[in-house]
Amino acid sequence: MRKLAVLLFCAVLSGCAILNRDDNGSVDVAEQARRAHSEGRFSDAEYYYQALTRAYPETLDPWFQLGNLYAENNRLEDAQQAYRQALKYGDNPKVLHNLGLVQLQQGIATLQQARRQLPADDPIHDHTRQYLQLLLEEGL
Repeated sequence: MRKLAVLLFCAVLSGCAILNRDDNGSVDVAEQARRAHSEGRFSDAEYYYQALTRAYPETLDPWFQLGNLYAENNRLEDAQQAYRQALKYGDNPKVLHNLGLVQLQQGIATLQQARRQLPADDPIHDHTRQYLQLLLEEGL
């Protein structure tokens, strides 16, 4: 079954005309992912990063880069999942940093939603406003 998956993956890659080949004729999917990402072709970058996570599921970097791509596109749940997957394969302060930023963004959004839904005379409404104000004053 694993051989079939590898063969299928190779067939998909060989059928992609836009993939670059190095001097040995092998496809450099990581370079294609980086290039697509830097050029703002996010759906292409996502495709390549996902291909890398399937080909090398226990490698930190493809998961980290996929998380970065998702975070840049405000897909925070997806970013968090990708960063958590990356952390399964090694401790990395950059992954932790980015995961923390995503979690802060999610927390701020949740507090804003709570504040909108709380009655103005509820004491928690004021606490929520104060927390949000502190976070925003700190530039988060």
